[in-house]
Amino acid sequence: MLREQSIERKSPLSGRVIGGIGEVPEFKPSGNDEQVTLRQDMDHLLYGKIRNDIVELLQASRAASARSVNALMTATYWEIGHRIVEFEQQGQERAEYGEALIKQLAEDLTRQFGRGFGAVNLSQMRRFYLEWPAQKIFQTPSEKSPALPEIASKFPLPWSAYVRLLSVAAVAPGPI
Repeated sequence: MLREQSIERKSPLSGRVIGGIGEVPEFKPSGNDEQVTLRQDMDHLLYGKIRNDIVELLQASRAASARSVNALMTATYWEIGHRIVEFEQQGQERAEYGEALIKQLAEDLTRQFGRGFGAVNLSQMRRFYLEWPAQKIFQTPSEKSPALPEIASKFPLPWSAYVRLLSVAAVAPGPI
């Protein structure tokens, strides 16, 4: 027996509507055909779920990695500032000697590591350490500097945020 019927359905792979209007034989699925279709739908839904779960996992991992790298770089800049200050305070005339030290480090580090280690950035790293000395960020300052991951845990913001805070501190009187 033939009848006119709208045969539209979504493709399980592309999600597009397929089909149209036409004469089709009346179809009464056997038990086996219903199981195959149900199985295909279930497989498609399960695939979508696992794919979405993996996408979420990768996105979360990438975000956590970026936060971790930002924190470690901020800690590294704090430690660079710390080492500059410690070196300066070994008896030299600070103002004149400090400028020469920063200038020489800027030339050497820029040559070796590229951008990001100019005199302005190194001066900001030095100032960063002076504004947030170990006594302010660690409960029990030790003679030895803590490891970078421990320092990183104290600086939740990216380096650019601390640079901005330093510029605000330069305008505002008093501690940050």
